[in-house]
Amino acid sequence: MTTERQVPDFVPICKLSDVPSGQGKMIRPTQGRLATKPVAVFNDNGKIYVTNFVCPHTGGPMSEGTIKDGVVECPYHAWVFNAETGMSAGKGDHTIDVYEAKVEGDDILLGWLKPTPARP
Repeated sequence: MTTERQVPDFVPICKLSDVPSGQGKMIRPTQGRLATKPVAVFNDNGKIYVTNFVCPHTGGPMSEGTIKDGVVECPYHAWVFNAETGMSAGKGDHTIDVYEAKVEGDDILLGWLKPTPARP
């Protein structure tokens, strides 16, 4: 008989009050499938998004960027991404990883990687 360690679908990573609206914050989850992987958590007027921490352009810290109307902007060279899908919101075909997220009370919970949509 084998005993597998169960990994919860969603794990708490921070408080909603930790991430001001219009801004991001770097978080290293302490549990779950993404434990210790840095992610960028964004608050867009109460809607929470979680993306990869590193921009694919030059490795900029996405969490130091801004979010408005569901679009995340990297602070280094203003590359923009749809925070829901990870697809480029500007020129180019670049994408970032995006993750499932939800809010329960004041807790932001992190799920798993969302699939990247097919390109038209």
